[in-house]
Amino acid sequence: MKRCLALLLLALAGCGASSNEQALLTVTSRDWQETLLARGEVVSANVTAMSVPGQGFQQRQVLSLIGDGSRVNKGDLIAQFEARSVSKELSTLELELLRNALQSANQRGAAMLSQINLKTEVADVEGQMRLSERYANADLQSISRNDLLDKLQDLGYLSNRRSLLDWRQSKQGERAQADASVIDAQRASLASTVDQRQASLAALELRAPHDGVLRLSSSWDGSKPQVGGTVWAGSAFANLPDLSALIARFSVPQTQAQDVKPGQRAELRVAGTGDLIQSEVLRVSASASVRNRESPVKYLEFDVALAADSLGKLKLSPGQAMTVTVYLRDRKNVLVVPNAALDLNETQARVQDEQGKWIDVELGQEGGVLSEIKSGLAEGSVIRLSPTRSGKPAAPEKA
Repeated sequence: MKRCLALLLLALAGCGASSNEQALLTVTSRDWQETLLARGEVVSANVTAMSVPGQGFQQRQVLSLIGDGSRVNKGDLIAQFEARSVSKELSTLELELLRNALQSANQRGAAMLSQINLKTEVADVEGQMRLSERYANADLQSISRNDLLDKLQDLGYLSNRRSLLDWRQSKQGERAQADASVIDAQRASLASTVDQRQASLAALELRAPHDGVLRLSSSWDGSKPQVGGTVWAGSAFANLPDLSALIARFSVPQTQAQDVKPGQRAELRVAGTGDLIQSEVLRVSASASVRNRESPVKYLEFDVALAADSLGKLKLSPGQAMTVTVYLRDRKNVLVVPNAALDLNETQARVQDEQGKWIDVELGQEGGVLSEIKSGLAEGSVIRLSPTRSGKPAAPEKA
């Protein structure tokens, strides 16, 4: 469209050339329309990322999987997995947990036996102390000396032995408590790991959280999950676009998308059916990016809204191809001149009439080829298409 307008203006200028070979243009009111054509596809504004179920860096084998691009409803089964390594690990952990329980029982039994032995020794010492206290003040003349030596022990020795046994009893309790704490900590750690592995084995199904069209995720080498393949718990598995939030997304070279703005009128055409949808530009990305390493060309993305009635009537789905015509300019009965006829500086725009006199003008919308004249010129005015510039002109700013 821009190229046609430029050729038309050049033809008009050629027809109005003066005798001194200055290209002239007669300014007239006309409809001004500039469009941008782009190709894209239907995408969802809300995409749910789904990961392989499970915790930790654990292997999963894919047992069943629906096809990429399949339409699913909320709660539908998407994939089933098995985890042989986790099952084997769980069996080992349960055995370790049983050994821990036996170790705890043995520790408690040993602590009780040691406590009983200490109590027995304490009772024996107390008996000997009572016996020694009984004969401490007895008449030694009436008792055989040998009997006395056999039965009587030094009270000081017995007192010291009793103190030692009391200390051993207190330390025995502390040691038993410390040993029990270590075993309990090991049991708690094992039980936590067992619970994790049991939860991991219980989560071997992946179901759709809402209606949508399944899009399997690609790995670093471009491959997608397949039945019999190995995946890792927590890794990206698929995306599920929300069918209630569909939009049309387009990507064009940055140089062509400079005039695209939210709110501009857009006409969508569905590839294959030719159905036409009237809409508007919804969003323009803030920055451009390259598509691949082979080309340095940067592309800019913009989205076009899809009305709810169109979604239901045309049964659109993610991935469906579309073309769009964006109306960058759509003005009725306005005065426009080529940008080549303008002389711009920081504060003022001007044109030259056929005698070479400068005329200050006020610009409206400015495009890549044409600019709107709001005041300064009237319909029928004749201007030079290539004015003699007094200085280096400034390029017109884009609207």
